[in-house]
Amino acid sequence: MEQGSQMCLWVDADSFPRQARHYIQQTAIQHKIKLVYVANKRIPFDFDSPLFSAVIQPSEKNAADNYIFDNCNENDIVFTRDIEFAKRLSDKKITALNDRGAIFDTKTLAKMLKEKALSEQMELLGLHTGKSRHHYGRQELEAFIKTFNTVLEQTPINGFPSSYPC
Repeated sequence: MEQGSQMCLWVDADSFPRQARHYIQQTAIQHKIKLVYVANKRIPFDFDSPLFSAVIQPSEKNAADNYIFDNCNENDIVFTRDIEFAKRLSDKKITALNDRGAIFDTKTLAKMLKEKALSEQMELLGLHTGKSRHHYGRQELEAFIKTFNTVLEQTPINGFPSSYPC
């Protein structure tokens, strides 16, 4: 990465949990990192900061994903719950995390895509696994925070590793 290049945090914000968005905002302020919410509706920030911006996209399928994909670079971190979008980001060598602490790498994506396909097939057959991914509580948030902090420690911020003394 070029020295001095700016990191940006991108949030596919339509369905990303408020608690995780709140933590991302706090982290962006603490480390002076640009933060962009992209959604098809206004998603409010919990804090005011010149580092924050929001981009509202049309409601058409993948509009927010495509905007993020076209504008992010390999210095950035993208937060999304969309597995297919995460696959596109991985192919572009962009770091992507979900709200439950998973880093979307090749191995994780392969497993998640298989699970999703199986779940869709079972649903078509009228079978349900009984597993709900809608609950988002303390355990999920703590896993997200732990993973995000680990990724941030390993990622250069503003051209320097985050551990670099400014």
